[in-house]
Amino acid sequence: MKDRYICFLDLLGTKSIAGSDPNQYSNIISNFEDIVKDSAKVYSKVECHLFSDSIYSEACCLTDLCNFVKALRNKLLPKKICFNAAIRRGALGIHKDSIGDNGEILSIKSTDAIEVYSQQVKFSGAGIYVEETLINDPDISDMLVDSIYTSLEKDKLKIHKFKDIKLSYGSADALKYILHIFIETYILNPRASRYYLTMIATFLNEEWRFDSEKGEEIINHILNACRVLGDDAYREAVVLTLVNAICTHAYCNRGNVDDAYEEARDSLESVEDALDYLKLISLSNVDSMLLKDSSKAIISKFLTWRALKRE
Repeated sequence: MKDRYICFLDLLGTKSIAGSDPNQYSNIISNFEDIVKDSAKVYSKVECHLFSDSIYSEACCLTDLCNFVKALRNKLLPKKICFNAAIRRGALGIHKDSIGDNGEILSIKSTDAIEVYSQQVKFSGAGIYVEETLINDPDISDMLVDSIYTSLEKDKLKIHKFKDIKLSYGSADALKYILHIFIETYILNPRASRYYLTMIATFLNEEWRFDSEKGEEIINHILNACRVLGDDAYREAVVLTLVNAICTHAYCNRGNVDDAYEEARDSLESVEDALDYLKLISLSNVDSMLLKDSSKAIISKFLTWRALKRE
């Protein structure tokens, strides 16, 4: 039997909005439904079942399913609507039972559906969690990017790595939308805002040149956002995600630490000057999920250069 693939996604923040502002909730659901309908027409081979602020979907082509969910995310983002989703191999096992003139009952009974729902619930990020058994599939490997999500352990952020689907926005507009949602949520509920660290990481880890005009714009957006973050853990997570992206892109471009440091130095200095985040930092204590070893080596050279420069 040919493999099939399924997804479950759920909008973020709608439960609290429904309680505080029913009209806003109604507008969000209306926008959501319209975008789902439009995207379903484009990706007609994806079976889609919409339940209020959630969707179960299924397809025989993994690429179609990934593109469908990606299209939803990119169309919803300008409206400040986000979701978290999980994709895995499996079938939903949809059953429809007629109840006469009163309509029908749609039931989803497969263990695969339970598994994808469970994966989505455990995934505390505003992203698209792709099951590890699928990330090496050649049909979607170019669509994926390294990202992070966080969990809370004794009220401390714990970082987890995963593969997200690229936003592929091509401009800093997406970051402005993401940061707007992140800051607004942080002001109201810092714990809930951690979900949006995922979207920040996904965006920054795409193929940007931080030594370009667009790269400078991205850095400035991040630094401006960090100035309103009162919680050191959240500010550090955002800044180190930016720093890791700067260093990683430079390392990928140059292939070695020395040349990557030369490319990244100006960008690192602009970050350091704005936030002084590197003050007395111990790189050995930074979670490797936030800073790769190559990034730590580049930052070490930068710290050495900075110290000698100031003597």
